[in-house]
Amino acid sequence: MVKVRDVMTRDVICAEIPGKRDDALDLLRKHGISGAPVVKKGTRELVGVVSVEDLLMKPDEDQLAMLMTRSPCTIGPDEDISEAARKMVEKKIRRLPVVEDNKVVGIISVRDIINKMADFDIKSPVRDCVGKRISAVWEETPVTVALAIMKLSKSRVLPVLDSEGRMVGVIDQSDIISSSRVVEESKISSLSAPIEGEEWSWDSNTLLYITKKLLKLPDTPVKSVMTKKVVTATQETSISECARRMRQHDIENLFILEEGDIPIGIIRDIDLLRGIT
Repeated sequence: MVKVRDVMTRDVICAEIPGKRDDALDLLRKHGISGAPVVKKGTRELVGVVSVEDLLMKPDEDQLAMLMTRSPCTIGPDEDISEAARKMVEKKIRRLPVVEDNKVVGIISVRDIINKMADFDIKSPVRDCVGKRISAVWEETPVTVALAIMKLSKSRVLPVLDSEGRMVGVIDQSDIISSSRVVEESKISSLSAPIEGEEWSWDSNTLLYITKKLLKLPDTPVKSVMTKKVVTATQETSISECARRMRQHDIENLFILEEGDIPIGIIRDIDLLRGIT
């Protein structure tokens, strides 16, 4: 039996409340992570989790307490990783805070379990884990449109096709986030309304300048930010072999291509977890 404590990350990067959207955005970008537990400031008491998806889906919300997911699913350090895998598959989540007495002592992710599964000898073919519905983008599609397609299709990664329909790369949320930049946007808000019949007075007593940080996406086509290397498998590849390829290439997905490099299926890391649930 492999326990959660054997594979979890102990040095956990946490966001804190009270806090702002900007704080969470800076934290995720600085550490190159897609999500983090949220704790009460100055403690390790868990109150929620926040992810890149939360920040992208609610760009006008400023308070971290309103962005985060409250009462997140958690796991204890002495539980088996198969239980962590079961919860992730069931809840469709990619990470679980590891808690003792409601204090964060670690975090376990889909990647942590996949990396361990790569050491197992699960010979079952991956065919039952293959997803047949794939959203894709043309290589000349603007990055902003690719992000919109990800949101609408609820996909974390999209194959990139050339004009012949051949797969020439992949783009995921990390590609978009890493190619973006943080900008400050200011707007003016009125603190009071003019009295009827009076002229509007634009002075410091009636105006509030609001500044917030936003992600500025590049004004470029997908091909300029995509990952060109595509790692593939077949429906007969074993579950453990797929896990090894994901670990080796530090990726979350494998694609199944037919002759002519046309994508016909995708193997997601979270679906591989079914191999130990």
